[in-house]
Amino acid sequence: MNHVALGDVEVLRTGYLSEADIAAAALEEAEIPFYRRSGNSSGLLLGMGGAGIGPMEEYIIVVPAAVLDDARDVLAGVLAVDYDQSEALGEDVGTTRPKSRMTRIVATIILSMTLVPLAILVLIGLVLLVLK
Repeated sequence: MNHVALGDVEVLRTGYLSEADIAAAALEEAEIPFYRRSGNSSGLLLGMGGAGIGPMEEYIIVVPAAVLDDARDVLAGVLAVDYDQSEALGEDVGTTRPKSRMTRIVATIILSMTLVPLAILVLIGLVLLVLK
């Protein structure tokens, strides 16, 4: 699900910050309006500029729907974007790294390995606080 402003469309989703920077520079040079987002495999989306938000981070370029074709043409000239593959996945988003079910499974495992021990420590702290 794309969480973007009404009338805006994701034109690029990549796991590489350098590709997002190249795309942003190309769109800026072509005077095509855009904004950047970042997200991860959990579906959490943030504005760019913050620190990394966890495993499987993705960088997203969003443009107004009215300039989508122009943006695609610009990006096709600077990146190896595969729109046909992303449309086959049911998304109208160019991607340089196809998402797979395994990506989400790995992200879930990594997040679980981080959050479960933290939850246990919080629970132990609460129990010790109650027993005092």
